[in-house]
Amino acid sequence: MKKILFFMVSVWTALFSSNINEAIVALEKSDDIYYYVRDMDDMSLRKNKEFMLAAMKLDAGTYDWVDESLRKNKEFIEAAVQYYGPALEYADESLRKDRGVIFTAVKQDGMSLRFADESLRKDREIVLIAVKSEGLSLEYADKSLQKDREVVIAAVKQNRKAIKYVDRSLKKDKEVISTAVKQYPEAL
Repeated sequence: MKKILFFMVSVWTALFSSNINEAIVALEKSDDIYYYVRDMDDMSLRKNKEFMLAAMKLDAGTYDWVDESLRKNKEFIEAAVQYYGPALEYADESLRKDRGVIFTAVKQDGMSLRFADESLRKDREIVLIAVKSEGLSLEYADKSLQKDREVVIAAVKQNRKAIKYVDRSLKKDKEVISTAVKQYPEAL
């Protein structure tokens, strides 16, 4: 009990202090990172790039508590989506239109495409990267790319269930069907 109490006191002391390194060390030792970040008295830590990136690496749920200023900070968002693509959800709308940010996010997790600006859901290169990472991200691609044979084949090759999002015009295409069946031969 003493050990736990000592640990809790050290975590809270570090979190409420302005020493970022101490706060990060405390986070790394904690099992309840989300609650520590949520309940912090020192809100300035939520504005600190280094602290919040460390927190998010340990618990993706802490994205909820990122200060608005960091959500608009391109450097911060690029770093965040590099290791957790869906962090794009918390980015400012202007950064959801940034091709470089989206490229990094979908490369890490194809499903991040759902948070991209509509204009980038039409970008063939972005969508190809997304579906190669996660075929089901085809759902979020522009309708024109759901008709694109190369994009569709890449999607069903990665995940046969992506066939659900393929345009009707390609659902009878032999290569598309063959690629999907190769992923799940028992379907025959």
